[in-house]
Amino acid sequence: MYEYLVAYKFNAEGYLTSCEGTMTVFNIKKIKSSKDLEDLKKFVEKNINVEGASNISIYNLILLGRNKH
Repeated sequence: MYEYLVAYKFNAEGYLTSCEGTMTVFNIKKIKSSKDLEDLKKFVEKNINVEGASNISIYNLILLGRNKH
């Protein structure tokens, strides 16, 4: 499993400016293509804990290492 730190931005109702967040993601394969990034974005959209979040974008992706999970 590859461990990534993902930083993202999004808009939400009730906030004047864009919001930011980070999460740790474990992936079976290394992220190498735009399809892999699109799948990661969909994962972030499903697991973000903000109601009414929209315009979610990933702006930084750091490979932290490989874990044996």
